[in-house]
Amino acid sequence: MKSIFTLFFVCFSSVLVAQGPGGQSPRGTKSAMASQSKNIPEFKSATIAGIHSYDIPKVLKKLKIKEIDSIAETVSNLITTYNLGLAQIGTKHKDLFEGLDIVVNLNIETAIKYKNRETLMTTLTMAMEKLNPVIIEVKQKDLELTNSLENVLNEAKYDKWVKYQKAESEKRFPNFGGPNNGNRQRPNGANRNGRPTR
Repeated sequence: MKSIFTLFFVCFSSVLVAQGPGGQSPRGTKSAMASQSKNIPEFKSATIAGIHSYDIPKVLKKLKIKEIDSIAETVSNLITTYNLGLAQIGTKHKDLFEGLDIVVNLNIETAIKYKNRETLMTTLTMAMEKLNPVIIEVKQKDLELTNSLENVLNEAKYDKWVKYQKAESEKRFPNFGGPNNGNRQRPNGANRNGRPTR
């Protein structure tokens, strides 16, 4: 949770730094501000919590598993179970997500407009504290899926799964821009090799 919080705070703080008092841009920085504003991701609680689903045919194709292969049905069933599990988590916390999205994005907009770091910090801290239990639920499902696939896939296919999982995570997570964008930490406890930390 800390890594996600840090990424958001750094992203939004960079805009505050570029602004002058009262949200005014210092002379010569308007174009830079416009560029930075485009990199500000919308706070989407469900995405931050890790709610998503895997496309089963796509996964099988990435892992080079044919429908006639003995493990195809097993892998499909495991991913179906995972998708249903995350859908249930998403439904259970739907009201939380919708409420946080409204409050957090409104407060972030206000904080950036008036260059108020305290509002930014308080808002993001509140949001991440409320999302943390959901993130833990999702991480548990991630771990269960990863462990199950590790038991049924050979090493080569499991490595393909890890790479695919990492690539899909990068697509879902907000693009913060910047020169170190490719080196940022991944959500849901994944390490740099894409394997969830245990």
